Amino acid sequence: MSITTPEEVRLEILEFLHKMSREDITGWGVDRDMLQRKLGIPEKDMDANILYLAQRNLVQLVQAQNVLWLWARITPFGSEVIQNKKAYEQQFPFLKAGRGK
Repeated sequence: MSITTPEEVRLEILEFLHKMSREDITGWGVDRDMLQRKLGIPEKDMDANILYLAQRNLVQLVQAQNVLWLWARITPFGSEVIQNKKAYEQQFPFLKAGRGK
């Protein structure tokens, strides 16, 4: 599936981080290179959308000097949102992005 809209990108990021957290519960998450390879979109688009998710407490970022972020992982709230999409669709409309495709 080709992701094109910010809503699709946000949902893809959150679902991927959720999946990775389930596979490695002791890990710190995903590094930016891995996420960019997964998404296949320009870095600036990835950064804008990961920051959107972080500002809403769905994702936690490890940041460093001269780098916007190095690692990302889903928060417990983000996992709750992914596991109960229907309950959070009004608060996070991007959860509807995967429908009808």
